Amino acid sequence: MPKTGPQVYLWGWYGHKNSGDDALLKVISRTILQVSPTTGITIGIPEDGQVPPLPNVVRVNRPIHRFKGYILFSKIISVLGTNALVFGGGSAMSDISKARMDGLRFHRWICTAAKLKRIPIIFSALGLGPLITERGKSLTRDILNSAVLVDVRDSDSYELCKKLNVTSQVIQSFDPAVLIPELFYPDLTRRRYNGRHLPTVGISLSGSPGTVQVEEHQQKIKIANLARAIKHTAASLPLQVAGIEMCGDDIYGDKQLIERLLNDLDNVCEVKTISYCLDPVDMMRQLAGLDAIIAERLHAAVYAYTLGIPFAVVPYHAKCKAFARDIGLPDALLLEPEMPTTQVEQVLKLMLNEPDACSPALAVDQASRLAQSGQEAILDTLRKLLSSTG
Repeated sequence: MPKTGPQVYLWGWYGHKNSGDDALLKVISRTILQVSPTTGITIGIPEDGQVPPLPNVVRVNRPIHRFKGYILFSKIISVLGTNALVFGGGSAMSDISKARMDGLRFHRWICTAAKLKRIPIIFSALGLGPLITERGKSLTRDILNSAVLVDVRDSDSYELCKKLNVTSQVIQSFDPAVLIPELFYPDLTRRRYNGRHLPTVGISLSGSPGTVQVEEHQQKIKIANLARAIKHTAASLPLQVAGIEMCGDDIYGDKQLIERLLNDLDNVCEVKTISYCLDPVDMMRQLAGLDAIIAERLHAAVYAYTLGIPFAVVPYHAKCKAFARDIGLPDALLLEPEMPTTQVEQVLKLMLNEPDACSPALAVDQASRLAQSGQEAILDTLRKLLSSTG
């Protein structure tokens, strides 16, 4: 593919079978490609990774692990061959664990290399924190201060930028995944529960480490609590349960947790699995047939919110609480991480019997406008920065 115009490296956790990251990639790459007719995008994914349908001008690199540090080296070389570096969403900026602290150092190396080459840096739809160490705060401040624009997706991230004294331009928008139907499937609508069909409740569980520490025995307790609540509810209100596989990654995927839950529901109610789909549009289309959702994965909640499906949030990560707070989700729909049986029963009855009482305060069209404002700011910034390129 010849490079005839401005080239942008789009950085994210892409190619790992995570529907939320797929949605971010799909929306943010669309934004970048509006810079000019000759704009090109490069992304890096694992050797065996896959990405959702994207325009042909998106170059997909699959660096092979040749020696320790080679992947990082390869990505830095790719970044240095472009005209701008855009970090495309996610919640990588945290020091809550060794892996996340290593991620901060990784980001600083990339940003340092880009700055030395005078390559402008932009953050899009960033979820920031938690930051619990002075070293983590210092690294994050350095990283964000290397950027021309920092677009954050929630108010917690915005406030944290202020506390860190970030000197770059910081704006607060919204998670771009809310734009998926509007941009790629405007006719997408959900089925509405009218009491005449068997209600289907979607359950999303997370196999990824979050900011709430959950050991294996706690996972078992959580699933047992959830299964018990569904059993009690199904005794008076027959229902179907759909396990939602938002992430199909071999390491951090949700499949095993979903299978455990559905096995526990054997002979309790009808069950099915909504398997991970590579295209987030297809994932949303499948969720549109649900009547309620209990969402541990953030983007299961974002999809439910976008589709107008009653949903509850299980905050395995601080970003889930931030999302629930920003949209004004009723307090009754914010579950405790261990999913107490009684609380889950109350939530199920509320979502199925009083769906109107489950509506967040922030209307979806308002959230869409916020998300669009963030994408427009990124587009305007890139156009100014790359106007003389190509």
